[in-house]
Amino acid sequence: MACDKVLHIRAGHCCHHRGFSGTDKIEGFAVHAFKDDSIRGIHLYGNDFFGVALNKTVYVGQFKNDNLTEIGRIPLNEKVYADAHGDSSLLEFKLIDASSALICVPRACSMCSMRIDLTPDCYDIHLKFEKLSSVSATVVKNNVIIRTVYNKDDASIHYLFPTHQFKEYVFGKWSIDPFNRNEIETVAAFSTAIHSYFVGSAKQPNTSLFPFNHKNYDNVNWNLQQ
Repeated sequence: MACDKVLHIRAGHCCHHRGFSGTDKIEGFAVHAFKDDSIRGIHLYGNDFFGVALNKTVYVGQFKNDNLTEIGRIPLNEKVYADAHGDSSLLEFKLIDASSALICVPRACSMCSMRIDLTPDCYDIHLKFEKLSSVSATVVKNNVIIRTVYNKDDASIHYLFPTHQFKEYVFGKWSIDPFNRNEIETVAAFSTAIHSYFVGSAKQPNTSLFPFNHKNYDNVNWNLQQ
């Protein structure tokens, strides 16, 4: 028996679970049901627009008078679908505005926009052939600044810009993390009008005590990178 996925939204609180159908309002919650679909991620854009990443689309709703009203769907391309084995996990998902979204899975990233005919209108972001272990991204004036981590020991930051003729993002400037880091994770990203910042952690050798006891120790550091 198929169950609907239900999203409850309240000021400062979100959750979802199985077992409800239809659309309703319960005890001050905005409630929306997604029939026979999986809720893979959520993102609030500004104060009004709410994105929900589903198996093959992104639902975009707008808050009006404590109700969540659908304004459209963003169709995704196959590269960022939930795969046939049920791996629907997202590494990154953000609404860029009320009609476009950035979405990343371990094998690919895409920037997709809303269309009336619900056919995918996406720009591919070409990454390495290995699977990503974590990724964070920001978007500034249609350019993507993305931090990628492979196998938790190979990390870099890339500045990408769109090529409209081929509908893809190409690499511009980039930087690589020091090679003595491992167990690298990136967990969030945000931008100002001038800079982009990435929040994460990494383990790296601490050699400060080596002259005294001839041993190396690993420190786990939380980093805010610009």
